[in-house]
Amino acid sequence: MKNYSKARKAGIFLLAYTLLFVGLASWLSYVFAQSGKTFIWNVDGAFQHVVVLKYIRQALITFFSTGKFAMVDYTIGQGFDVIGTLNYYGLGDPVTLLTVFFPKDSLELTYQILALVRMYLSGLAVAYLCKTIRRTNIYSVLPASLLYAFSGFALIGGIRHPMFFCGLMYLPLLIAGVEKIIKNKKIGTLAMVVAFAFASNYYFMYMSTIMAAIYFFVRQIGMYKSEGIKKLFVKIGKIILAYIWGIAMAAVILFPSVYAFLNNQRNSAKLVTPPLIGSSKYFKMMFKSMFVSSSALNDWCLPGIGILGILGIIIIIANWKKSDRKIILGFLIILLMLCSPYVGKVMNGFSYPTMRFSYGMALVLSIMLAISIDRLKEIKKIPAIVSSILMLVAGVIAFLIGKTQRKPFVCYEAAILAIIATIILVVYFLIRNKKYSYILLYGITLVAAINIACNSYGLFSSKELFTCATYVDRGNLDNYMGVNGAKVASEIKDDSFYRIERDIDMKNSSTYFGFNQPGFYWSVIPSGMSDLYVSTGISNYYKTYVMKGLETRSGLMALAGIKYYVTYGFLKPYGFEKIDTKVSDGVTYNIYENKYALSLGVTYSNYMTREQYDKLSLVEKEYALLGSAVVDNKVDGIENKSKSVTVKKLPLKVEKIDKVKIKKKKKINQFKMKAYKGGIYKCSFDGEKNSQSYIVFDNVYAKDTSVDRHAAKFNSRHGYGRLRVIGTKTDNYFVKRGNVLNLGYSKEEQNQFRLKFYKKRKYYFKDAYAVTIPISEYANRIKKLKENTLENVKMDTNLITGTIKADKDEILQLSVPYSKGYTVYVDGKKTDTFSSSIAYLGVKLSKGNHNIRVEYMAPFFIPGLIVTILSVLIFLGYLLQDIAKKRSLKLDKKEV
Repeated sequence: MKNYSKARKAGIFLLAYTLLFVGLASWLSYVFAQSGKTFIWNVDGAFQHVVVLKYIRQALITFFSTGKFAMVDYTIGQGFDVIGTLNYYGLGDPVTLLTVFFPKDSLELTYQILALVRMYLSGLAVAYLCKTIRRTNIYSVLPASLLYAFSGFALIGGIRHPMFFCGLMYLPLLIAGVEKIIKNKKIGTLAMVVAFAFASNYYFMYMSTIMAAIYFFVRQIGMYKSEGIKKLFVKIGKIILAYIWGIAMAAVILFPSVYAFLNNQRNSAKLVTPPLIGSSKYFKMMFKSMFVSSSALNDWCLPGIGILGILGIIIIIANWKKSDRKIILGFLIILLMLCSPYVGKVMNGFSYPTMRFSYGMALVLSIMLAISIDRLKEIKKIPAIVSSILMLVAGVIAFLIGKTQRKPFVCYEAAILAIIATIILVVYFLIRNKKYSYILLYGITLVAAINIACNSYGLFSSKELFTCATYVDRGNLDNYMGVNGAKVASEIKDDSFYRIERDIDMKNSSTYFGFNQPGFYWSVIPSGMSDLYVSTGISNYYKTYVMKGLETRSGLMALAGIKYYVTYGFLKPYGFEKIDTKVSDGVTYNIYENKYALSLGVTYSNYMTREQYDKLSLVEKEYALLGSAVVDNKVDGIENKSKSVTVKKLPLKVEKIDKVKIKKKKKINQFKMKAYKGGIYKCSFDGEKNSQSYIVFDNVYAKDTSVDRHAAKFNSRHGYGRLRVIGTKTDNYFVKRGNVLNLGYSKEEQNQFRLKFYKKRKYYFKDAYAVTIPISEYANRIKKLKENTLENVKMDTNLITGTIKADKDEILQLSVPYSKGYTVYVDGKKTDTFSSSIAYLGVKLSKGNHNIRVEYMAPFFIPGLIVTILSVLIFLGYLLQDIAKKRSLKLDKKEV
């Protein structure tokens, strides 16, 4: 009967929670629909998350229908590791796997439903935690679960970045698992949660682990005195064992992901040491977000669950008990953590400071609310009066905050709900001794539901804060992803391996539509890929994880295997001939084919070391890469000979200067340029016929915090682009030797360029000069590279095959990003691989004809798979043993 009662109670809760959640989720969806928006944010949501969702759906379908799973995919960047790149965005998250049950043409709806599923599970996770800490009254757990599921972090962070839900979903379960170990129960629950959490997203698992550790040590305060220090270490040992077990079960996903992260170029960015304490503006926003759901990200400090979160704090403090000291201590610890940007840096893996762990406060507030509602039946008169008064004060504060806002709806509704909650408290205090008085406490759930509904409207309605203004319009996803010729590029038919360049792209459209391009926007990328573009001074490369294009740099395009160029303009790179014109979404695009396109594999008869390469100027490096393989170490049997081009610096003559001041500091051999908004810097130089021209800003930098989204634009008769200089005081700053502005190829003498500045800013640089390279240098080097190339190329899942003839001992370079995941077989024999030309894959070939076979397996995938299989089998045995033991106990009880 006892078990039946528990099951009945759980069933009632589940039904009530589900019905309320469905109603609130439907309302939230309706608000978005009325605003004409999807759940897809038009930056990372469209550029990354929805791209990954579509990709994973197709990858799963392919796997279930053919048994094949791509470990590397050339539509992801220039060919990045699938697990290592996409795990951060949901590859490994069980919820993401549900995408296979949705139709192909319902991506917007799929994205939205999966976000709501994650919200639903987050609320259930809180309910499970409440059960674990013996809080099982439906009227107290229900509002806590709903408010957590629809917290500010979920509405603003989770919908914008679905991976944020990994923190919301798993933190309550982690703490529940730790709590079970504290209560001397088995480690299975914690091990299972650790496995799912690490497989879903190791980034948020890192933060959740720190907060779970804080919970453990707070709970242990005073306990070790009664239980002894030995028991404390036993519990710590069990938690460590559960973590090791969980990591082992997730190893098949986790090992390749960690390898990719450790070899990620984003880790090389310079990180500014943050202040110990946040700014006054930050604290003002944090205070506000504790009362109402704020639309301001405030470094992702989104800790609140609405006005009822304040109710939980008030009742526990007003009705202080000795047993509450730990929950209060936990609240204060998280609060202090949120006050320090330096803690944000630590919680972000010692990267830049961010408060993405603020969902921890949302959880603390939810649990405090559940505890406080349970306490109402025993609260005394004075604490009851104090609680009521303080709640009214909270309502007044919410109202006063609203007075300062342009759109005060969410503040005013919070103030009204604070008054309603106070009335419920007062009435309950007066009648709580009556038999069914507890029913009144369900009024708190009603207040919670109204609060959530009002927050949804106030945050996202086009008539209020309209936070979703920057989200993709409903029914427009394909068109949004298909700009700048992406749709046109995906329709090019060619059986060979090739990549397509377009004017500009950072949307990962190649992954979305299924074609190859050089650009990318992923948080985890191979370090060599970024190193190549930094070393050659790509001007538009201002974040290590964002590559918008190769700026029609002929040498770099050749190395990347660019065969087609799609543009809505009329400027084209040298060697590209127009082959077609197509119209897409009302825009006319020209398609050009590269007559100098290189094969997937080319050979070099000589090499230069990285040390030699680094001594070259920025433009010299591009041409050096066409003449010699660049390797880290000596290659026996291959000639070490640099075939770079000597660059002559051409001085710039100022033709026009307006709202720009340039001054040379002779003592430090440096120029200082102060530019104002609308400033013009126009120069001339003595160019040459039949040449490619460049402007070089050597060692250029800015001592500020600007991320340089739109700083300056340059243009000439045959080239245009942007001068990008990211501030040295930003967390995305990385060292660049300088910026190369490609003015393009011209038959006639090209001798002029212009810079236009979009904002006031100071720049510092060592030198600025022009460079012209005879186009014959480029043509001759390409001709040499085409002498011995990989032929009969065939590509399959994780496999490249081909044949090649080497006139002598040479280096074969494949235009795929170097990775230890590649195994190359030459005539059936495994051959050592190395990085070539900074970013690409190289092997040594002996003279003669060869069959080449290139296989790819994600690094540490096989060891991870073995560890996962063994640990899962052990876990299944553990479960079966536990089930058998429980059955045995039941039989023993029946016999008695």
